[in-house]
Amino acid sequence: MIPRYTRHAVPFPTSSIYSKGFVCLLLLVSLSQLGCERKIATVTPAQPSAETLTPSLIPLRVWIAAPIGDQQIWLRQWVAHSEQPLELRSLTIDELLQRPQCDCDVLLYPAQLIGELVERDWIVKAPDKSSAVSTEASSEDSLENKSASLPMAWRQQAQYAGQSLAVPMGCVLPVFIASESFPSNNQPLTWDNVRQALDLQEDAPPAFDFDSKQVDRAALVARFLSIAATLSNRDPSYGLLFDLQTMQSRLGEENFQRAARLLAGLAAQPMGLDSVIGSHSTAWNWSAGNAQPTLAIAAPALIDSAAIEITTGQIVQFQATTSSSQRPTVVAWNSGAGLMASLSSQCRQSNQATAVLRWLAEPGTRTILSKFAAGIESPTTAAGSDSLAWEARQTLSEVVSGTGVAQEPRLPGAIEYRDALADELIEFLAGRKTAKQALQATHARWQKVTEKVGPAQRQYYEKSLGLTL
Repeated sequence: MIPRYTRHAVPFPTSSIYSKGFVCLLLLVSLSQLGCERKIATVTPAQPSAETLTPSLIPLRVWIAAPIGDQQIWLRQWVAHSEQPLELRSLTIDELLQRPQCDCDVLLYPAQLIGELVERDWIVKAPDKSSAVSTEASSEDSLENKSASLPMAWRQQAQYAGQSLAVPMGCVLPVFIASESFPSNNQPLTWDNVRQALDLQEDAPPAFDFDSKQVDRAALVARFLSIAATLSNRDPSYGLLFDLQTMQSRLGEENFQRAARLLAGLAAQPMGLDSVIGSHSTAWNWSAGNAQPTLAIAAPALIDSAAIEITTGQIVQFQATTSSSQRPTVVAWNSGAGLMASLSSQCRQSNQATAVLRWLAEPGTRTILSKFAAGIESPTTAAGSDSLAWEARQTLSEVVSGTGVAQEPRLPGAIEYRDALADELIEFLAGRKTAKQALQATHARWQKVTEKVGPAQRQYYEKSLGLTL
């Protein structure tokens, strides 16, 4: 369940006419608020009187909804920057969402959670240039200027309802990795090209034997949605997963069923099952190092150091089927695994917390911390220019500079939507359901999530797509 705050009434005397009038005023305000749309909160840091920010003796509470490796490394990097004490806390996504409130000053979280956090009133708007520390140097170094230098797809994932709510630390997009023997002269590819090159049996019912506990569920969902994006003729700016008018999922449409069948076809490649249900590094290593024609899907931002060094294989691209001028030629799906940093609505020290955001926005900070936390991307790569990871980076540079990268669901219940999809894809790959049955079951579970959130979910979906403010 999505927790809600409970507001308790406080008794007060009503014996005088003034008290009665005050009660009426409170009732009037309360009734008016029932019809008002929720606004995204803003915390504006007070301007410090000194030219430089004086550290507080009270530690800043920084929560990170991801594994971060050695906390001491993070703390040492911060100490080299500031004397302000920090308290770091690493939580899983489940641990974060089970809490009644976000008792921290700065929150780092996967981009896919932004709608959930807005709905809970847990994060507030990132300070703009006017709220930076008032010196000429710090104005030039403001979050506004730092964000302007990032690619468009990075900035888009930090926005909700047209407002910038976070400092993006990474933008995780899966790519299609082929072996060197895969014929890729006719790029961008179509799935007809792939079927011919791999002798892909798209309509063969899958019946794979595997332990569902060993499945990388997030990677499986990202692969399915990446395929679905290549089959869609819709403009991602208006949503691919839900109908904007009814909030019914589109999973029953043929292109999603075909995406599931193609996913099974990739798993049916010789020794290819692990490339579909395994980690990003597993898929990367298998396809890039294979002597036979192969194709796999993995996010270069989530592969391990060994996979980063691989120099074999090739990155192949799929042509967008929509005619939207806003969509990049190369199709990609934002997995939502990139980390973002926001001020918490429970922030006690807004100036100091804003200084942490500016530190996190530094390219040098990302370069160091990317080695210890998945979802943080370095502005440079440790791999050489002959590595496949470098080729992937060059390919994605075109995609992230555009505005048409699909990135959903980013609304309340995003984790529940993804969990339901992962469950049913596993059922399909194991042969216990057809693609149609699995996606119908997913659709039914998605509708329950939508109904639990309530009628406002349609507005949240529009806000997540940037269609309404």
